[in-house]
Amino acid sequence: MIDCGIKTQRECQYLIDTHTPLLRQIDAAVISHAHSDHVCYSSLRTLANNGIPVHLHDHVHERLNRENDIDDWEYQPRFSLYGNESFAIGDFTIQPMSVIHDPYCPNFGFIIRYGDRKIVTCTDFCSYTELVEHFRDADFIFVEANHDLELLKRFPNYASRFHMSNVKTAKLLREAIDGSKRPPGAVMLGHISRHRNTRRLAVEAVKEAFGGEVNFKLYAARLDQPSSVISV
Repeated sequence: MIDCGIKTQRECQYLIDTHTPLLRQIDAAVISHAHSDHVCYSSLRTLANNGIPVHLHDHVHERLNRENDIDDWEYQPRFSLYGNESFAIGDFTIQPMSVIHDPYCPNFGFIIRYGDRKIVTCTDFCSYTELVEHFRDADFIFVEANHDLELLKRFPNYASRFHMSNVKTAKLLREAIDGSKRPPGAVMLGHISRHRNTRRLAVEAVKEAFGGEVNFKLYAARLDQPSSVISV
């Protein structure tokens, strides 16, 4: 599981216990950064109570310890720290990639390999030039398309400068896929702002960057419920 920012322990436990049979097989959680919509007190307590290992960077580890008094918990989280080198969880090999986000909160995207399959997941970043090569030849991409520039003008938000606009994400995908040997099987746009974007606008921006049509399956994640299952 990549990130877990669910706000209550009850909801997080429900996700782990009953949401789908697949989610009952969680071997570990991998945390990208310390913002509360990606990891929070409630989700961390639930992961700890269930003995699920939590993989995170040292910066994230220090911040979570400082803000949550973890040493006082009855059940301690099973932390495993990652750096810049790849690490394994079961049959998955995970390569962290540092991305530019909030300067006070280091963040990482991930390249996940399983056999000959490659998955890239990356949210909460604002510069993509140094990342293009990492997105190439992926079988599945989950990437942030946070805001529409016109809606941002109507509903200004300081934090949006730390996130990818639809236009930037579209350019990233075009550059990455143009340089790939083959297109991805599917791309899902995520981390979509509730007030400064819509799923339709995000999808349209990507299609426009490809001349109106794409030769891969293109989805936009829902804000209020799980997306359909995507097979890689």
